Amino acid sequence: MACAVRRQQGPHGPAPADGVSLCMIVRNEEAALARCLADATAFVDEIVVVDTGSTDRTVQVATACGAQVHAMSWQNDYAAARNVAVSHARGAWVLSLDADERLALADRQKFAATMEALRRSPAGVVFTTRNYVTEAGVEGWRRNDGTYAEEAGSGWIPSDKVRLFPRDPRVVYEQPVHEVVEASLQRCGFPLIRIEIPVHHYGRLDAARTREKAIRYAEIGREKLARGEANDLRAVRELAVQEQELGNHAAAIPLWQKVVQLDPADARAFLGLGVSLAEVRQSPGALEALACAMRLDPVMPEAPVKYALVALEAGDVAGAVRTLEQARLATPEYPFAIAAHAAALACSGDIQGAQRSMDELRRRGIDGRGFFAQVVRDLMGAGQDPLARSLMMVLQSTEGMAVAQ
Repeated sequence: MACAVRRQQGPHGPAPADGVSLCMIVRNEEAALARCLADATAFVDEIVVVDTGSTDRTVQVATACGAQVHAMSWQNDYAAARNVAVSHARGAWVLSLDADERLALADRQKFAATMEALRRSPAGVVFTTRNYVTEAGVEGWRRNDGTYAEEAGSGWIPSDKVRLFPRDPRVVYEQPVHEVVEASLQRCGFPLIRIEIPVHHYGRLDAARTREKAIRYAEIGREKLARGEANDLRAVRELAVQEQELGNHAAAIPLWQKVVQLDPADARAFLGLGVSLAEVRQSPGALEALACAMRLDPVMPEAPVKYALVALEAGDVAGAVRTLEQARLATPEYPFAIAAHAAALACSGDIQGAQRSMDELRRRGIDGRGFFAQVVRDLMGAGQDPLARSLMMVLQSTEGMAVAQ
């Protein structure tokens, strides 16, 4: 019925010469697409959707929402698909979103003001994506603060990329996976500017779809390296991230080692290497890599927390406490430093200190039981049963912190 009405009215648009075209690639996105497009119509003049082989009602949903829908066969190349979408646009500006992403209607005026400025001085615009997650112990996690009604999960992980750019035949997406338009914008002389409008991304809340996407990305990344691009730093790094996300830590380790060989100043690569080494129980190598990460970036919050947890598993309680005391001075608001400090103090026998840190978590409204339960499991898996029991005793004596054994 909705499609019939839309056929009578025609699609949203077309975009005027100085208008904004939303360009998307989709496949089997019927559950999320309508909400994305309903909000996006407040920002754009036309919607271009390229479907790469949906078997659900994605095409009908897109049509009903006013999109111009075009079909193409999937070529295992995200950049190629995005470039096809852009080729159908008629506005002077391209906005790129995925079906599981949204812009908040509260940001309409800010977006309109940005467009006025861009029409006077064209540029590529970098947006921060809020990748919402249910878990909290992940790299870069930030807690939701109620700024937007669109917030979801326990918090979000930031990532930045150009989402809005001039439509110019010289400006194209590149890289078959983790495709970006930044390089071609810069070659054409367009500056990159940042906008304080977040893109709300909900894809990572669906664990099954997140894993499916990671598997697809990893397959493309492996194919790319198999073609002889082993020294392509970006490609190696992206595949290391995907293997790690899939839990393939043995495969991730040589990739991270290649990244730090190509870029010895990459603190986050040393963090990734340390995490994967820790997962395969190579504690000495993990501690060494994490120490490098801390030296390269003294204010990166994740590295000292992971270092301390690995140190606890290796039985170095004093080293863990010392590292976390320094971390809390550098990043006093980071909740996982507070939680890890509580665990380390409990293992050291400082019951009052551990309880003070747990109380601080509770005052911040943070439920640390899942974190502490994982620490207990990891300690027992590493053969540190006495330390695990010490932590359990403190948790049981602290209001609201007891965890299932």
